[in-house]
Amino acid sequence: MAKKLCIALEDLRQAFDDRSGEYSWILDTETGEVLLLAEDSELPLSIEEIEEDQTGRFLGIDPEDPQEGYRDMEEFIATVADSRLRQLLDVAIAGKGAKLLARLGHAPANDPGPSSTQLGDWASRRSV
Repeated sequence: MAKKLCIALEDLRQAFDDRSGEYSWILDTETGEVLLLAEDSELPLSIEEIEEDQTGRFLGIDPEDPQEGYRDMEEFIATVADSRLRQLLDVAIAGKGAKLLARLGHAPANDPGPSSTQLGDWASRRSV
């Protein structure tokens, strides 16, 4: 039977979003802690011991590929039934360095946003 862990999702999100390359992030499968491997971090073992661990206790967390997030948005937009809203969402994610939330914030006020059901359906398809 799989072991259940309590994992701080905000810490996990931070690890997935960190593309700086300065540090490594690790999930401790015994405690559920998301660990930042840095000299000044409080760690259960030394960085060297964690990196050399062969037991499978520590799992590396790789940053999420930005292209994967973009593909997720494209897939979600394809599920929106309202053609006008689908078109607005397509425009919102178009262009180099598009900022979805910023562009949605500038959408006309009379345009409805995605329903909570649509957003919930999209979120449930995302896996961590």
